[in-house]
Amino acid sequence: MMQIGFSVIPGATDHGYIKENISTIDFALSQAEMDAIRDLNKERCFFNACQCHL
Repeated sequence: MMQIGFSVIPGATDHGYIKENISTIDFALSQAEMDAIRDLNKERCFFNACQCHL
C-alpha cells in the first residue's frame, strides 16, 4: 500500500520473516488492481476479520 501513500510496518521478529518481508518490496500493482482495491466496500472492516465475518 506504499504505492498510494500508506506505510507498512511488519510485525515480524524472526530474521527469516524480516528478510522475506523486505524482499516483497520490489513489485507494483497495476492501475486496474489499484482501482479494484479502491472500489472495495468501504463500509466493512476487514482488520482482524475471520472468514465468518466476510
